[in-house]
Amino acid sequence: MRAGQNGGQQARPLVFLCSLLRWGGVSLLNVAAEKFEVNTEHLIAGGDFCRYAADSAREAAEHLASADLAPGIFGDFAEAHQVHGKLRAAHQQHHTQLQGHHATLTGVSAKADKAAQVFTATDESAADGINSAGERF
Repeated sequence: MRAGQNGGQQARPLVFLCSLLRWGGVSLLNVAAEKFEVNTEHLIAGGDFCRYAADSAREAAEHLASADLAPGIFGDFAEAHQVHGKLRAAHQQHHTQLQGHHATLTGVSAKADKAAQVFTATDESAADGINSAGERF
C-alpha cells in the first residue's frame, strides 16, 4: 500500500507533545506542545501532478528539439540570416528551459513521494509506540 492510501480514512495527525518536567518547582524542560497534520494523500496527488507536468515538459522539449530551423527559411540576405540566428537562439533557449523545468518538476515529485513515505512511517511508528505503551499498563 502506498503511503497515505489508508482505505479512505482521514490521515492520522502527527502529534508531538512535550511535557513540562518540574522538580521542586523548577522547570527542567519548557517546550511548547505542537500539533500539525499532514494529508499524505494530497502530498502524493501533488507529487503525481508534478510528475505529469515533468513528463509534459520533457515531451515538449523533445518535440521542440525535433523542429528543423533550416537556414535560408527567411531568404538569402543579411537581415534574413540575422532573424534566423535570433530565432535559432530563442529556440535553443526554450529547449533548455523546458529541460530545466523537467528536472525541477521531477525533483519536486520525488521529494513529495519521499515526504509522504517519511510522514506515514513516522506516524505509524508513533502509533505503534503509543499502542505498546498502553498494553504495558
